[in-house]
Amino acid sequence: MVKTRNQVWTSGLAINLASNAIAAIVGFGVTYLSHDGSAWVRPVLCGGAAWLITFCSILAYRAARYLPVKSKPIDVDNVQQRIRDWLDKYNMTVKSVNDDDCHFLFIITTDGGKKVTIVRTKNKFSDYVEVRGLITSGEEEHAAIAGFSEDEKTATQLAILLELSRAVMGYKTINGVLEDVTIFKRIPITPSLNEEEIFGLVWEVEAMLGTIFNVGAMAVHRNKIKAQNAIQQ
Repeated sequence: MVKTRNQVWTSGLAINLASNAIAAIVGFGVTYLSHDGSAWVRPVLCGGAAWLITFCSILAYRAARYLPVKSKPIDVDNVQQRIRDWLDKYNMTVKSVNDDDCHFLFIITTDGGKKVTIVRTKNKFSDYVEVRGLITSGEEEHAAIAGFSEDEKTATQLAILLELSRAVMGYKTINGVLEDVTIFKRIPITPSLNEEEIFGLVWEVEAMLGTIFNVGAMAVHRNKIKAQNAIQQ
């Protein structure tokens, strides 16, 4: 690291010295010709000015090529395309779904195999982007839950609700959190909205889906151990 810095400093010094030497030679030559009353003074100055203007123009053009392109601020009209561009940028598996109640709805399959939805609804939250996750009980889970005592069902429900509260995440359910639960988080559509915020919500929802599954799996495991112990006794 120190060696690299020294090389950069030495290279910069050499360039500055060379530039100053060239400028001094040119300045001395023009001064000499002017003092000597040469007719070449005016042409030399005009040529130097033309060279300087051309050089600066080329330099400005090359610098402009590396300047970041100014993008249009995000609003409700372009947020759908911007989010889709971000998802495509990272090669996310995305399915676009038409829904009459939504301006747009993207279903993402995460690297962990979970389904997470990014949506902008047409209801009172139309100025927000919402990230959702749905988890439901299958036949195997239904059979396991059917063997729970009322205390076990209550304890599992409370454990799931506690995790949702800790995550500061909204949720809604139709048949109870042991049967189905949709979790969601919203973020307002503002000019400063960026891909980091969107992906952050996606990973939060994905993590919460995993947490709910693990809470249910632990409850099922405890119930199996309890049943085995009862048989052995």
